[in-house]
Amino acid sequence: MTDWNEKRLAWTDSFNTPTVQEVRGDIQEAGLAPFDVIRAYLLETPDVSETLQWFGPCWQWTIAYKLPELEDPLAILIPSPEDVQMAIPLPPGFIESIPFKRLKRAIRDGLDLGREPFDTKWAVWSIPAAGLLDDLKEIIRYRLRHLASLDSK
Repeated sequence: MTDWNEKRLAWTDSFNTPTVQEVRGDIQEAGLAPFDVIRAYLLETPDVSETLQWFGPCWQWTIAYKLPELEDPLAILIPSPEDVQMAIPLPPGFIESIPFKRLKRAIRDGLDLGREPFDTKWAVWSIPAAGLLDDLKEIIRYRLRHLASLDSK
């Protein structure tokens, strides 16, 4: 039974667009530092803008990092209070452009979620593990390099 006096989490409220600070406020303590590190890194990326975007009942309100020339975001942060995640779209040729075999197993597993036989184009990682932050930053750098190589063709 739902207590109607209970506060609705900002990231689940499809009727009201939250602020980044509101969704951040719902994140459990263990996820705050990794969330802040990845968010700061994405905000430092040239030409990237930050916006909240509704991704339906699964990811709900996300923080999308967009480049002006792209339809899809460069990356999104999913501010689930118990499991902060980062996702990136996998355009054709992206995985083939990176040294896949040299990546950590956890990074490869996230990339595998966006490949056959799965019916999605998104790679997804939980980010509370501080040990993955540098690797996730590297994936973003690979994505930017891949985009730059497409522009030069």
